[in-house]
Amino acid sequence: MERLWETRTRWREGREGRERERRRASQRRGEAEGLRREARMLSRRAGMLFPLGAVVAVAGIVGLVGGLMWQRWMLALTALLPVGLSLLAWGRAEALRAKGLEREALRREEESSQWLEEAERVYSQVEDEARRLLKALGSYEGGEVKEEHFERAREVILRWEEVRRRLSDLERRAREVEESAGKARGEEEAARRRLEEEEGRLKVVLEMIGALAEGERPSPEAFERAWAAIKRWKEAKGAERKAKALLEEAVRNLREAEERLERAEAEVERILKEAKVESVEEFKRRAEGRRNFDRCLREVEGLERQIKALLAGRRREDLEAELERTGEERRELEEKVPELKGKPLPEGRPEELEEAEREARREESKLREEKRGLEEVIERIRRGPSLSEARARVEEAKWRYRREKEFSEELQWALDALREATQRFGERWAERLSDEIEPLAQRVLPRAYAEIYIASDLSLQVRPERGEKFFGPEHLSTGEREQIFLMLRACAARELSLRREPLPMILDEPFGHIDRPRREKLWRFLLDLSKEVQIVILTCHKEHLEEATKAAREKGLSVKTKEVGELDIALLNWPSEAEVHG
Repeated sequence: MERLWETRTRWREGREGRERERRRASQRRGEAEGLRREARMLSRRAGMLFPLGAVVAVAGIVGLVGGLMWQRWMLALTALLPVGLSLLAWGRAEALRAKGLEREALRREEESSQWLEEAERVYSQVEDEARRLLKALGSYEGGEVKEEHFERAREVILRWEEVRRRLSDLERRAREVEESAGKARGEEEAARRRLEEEEGRLKVVLEMIGALAEGERPSPEAFERAWAAIKRWKEAKGAERKAKALLEEAVRNLREAEERLERAEAEVERILKEAKVESVEEFKRRAEGRRNFDRCLREVEGLERQIKALLAGRRREDLEAELERTGEERRELEEKVPELKGKPLPEGRPEELEEAEREARREESKLREEKRGLEEVIERIRRGPSLSEARARVEEAKWRYRREKEFSEELQWALDALREATQRFGERWAERLSDEIEPLAQRVLPRAYAEIYIASDLSLQVRPERGEKFFGPEHLSTGEREQIFLMLRACAARELSLRREPLPMILDEPFGHIDRPRREKLWRFLLDLSKEVQIVILTCHKEHLEEATKAAREKGLSVKTKEVGELDIALLNWPSEAEVHG
């Protein structure tokens, strides 16, 4: 496997180097062509400067000779001599620069050709080595080496390693089975006897509770009825405690009301003693007499005011009429005098006595209402069950509690047996899933984790390549955790589909936290898995569907896509309607 990955890496690097050198050669050729164009332009410029400089220099020389030999005005033409020489020097510099550019262009072309030939040679060597390795693994038939050849070779190695590991596991399990076969038969017989005994005990308990009919075997419905009976007993127990609490509260309220009533009666007696009366009726009569006395005083004061008004000067007829009315009122007062005689006036102010009377009446009314309520509660309690009946119910509840306790112990044993069966079930599934997920993880996450282990409680444990300790998935990144859980679901779906109709997998945004390279690997993995399990993917990212279509086209598979609102649905390797109905 390491040699395959090393060869694949070198092949990729050689291919990338060849492509890179091709691009560089193309770029160098473009640069050389640009240098040649610039050299041609400089050559044309030098070709123009050489004749022009020669003509100007010759004109300067002719002026110098003519001025010296013939006419002096021709000496002015000597100024053209340095100009002509400058033009000749400029033309020579341009010509030299053009030759330098030609040489640089030629050098760059030769250098790029050498680099490209070296890259082609290296890639050819690596490709030949890859062909030999892939042919040895049986994943190469001919033509150009591609990525899918390495993928097939990797799958071949993985299958071979898986077969070798399974073979060693089968040999080990066979030895273990042979060693534990004798023990298992004895334990099976003992377990069967124990199960029959416990089933008989459980049946007796359920029949005692009334959750199981005679002759019926224990079932989940019987357990439900038993739990309902326990719940009803607990509710009855709670109602009994509440009734007892209400009775105690009613007795306590009755005692408090009696104490308040005694305090109120003592307060009334104190008020009567201070008023020097023997009873409440006497107190009321004295208060009524005090009110009549006050009214008489007010009437006398009114008469005095009327007499003063008479003395102030009235007519005789008015005085006589007033005197007659006064006489009648006097006779009425004289008739009331015998009623008031022998009744001492109550001490204190009438307003204070009336207020005290009203307060006493209110307190008395309040206490009477409380007493009436407590009497009703006591009467309601008396009409309830008697003490002997309550004790009988308590004894019955105790007996039922003991019976339910024994039943709960039996249920606890049944729960322990269920937990043990669940543990055995988890161990079997953990072993299967561990065997399935490890090669898939090595395929999708190469060189990332040395071992992925499923514990007996179906919890996931991961050990990194350079570590010795296992840790849980919470220590992984979000993308790695989603990839591993996706592979775990795929393994479970594959195992469940072996014994019945293939189960479909519905994935909602499975690549939300995964980068593009890992996403391409997962697409190839899901497309391979779609040959065994139907897969439906829901996503809002159209680029994910484009990647799936591209990967499926490389593998010769189909991907159907549908749009439902903003949601895209991908059906991997989904059968057509003709295949379904055919």
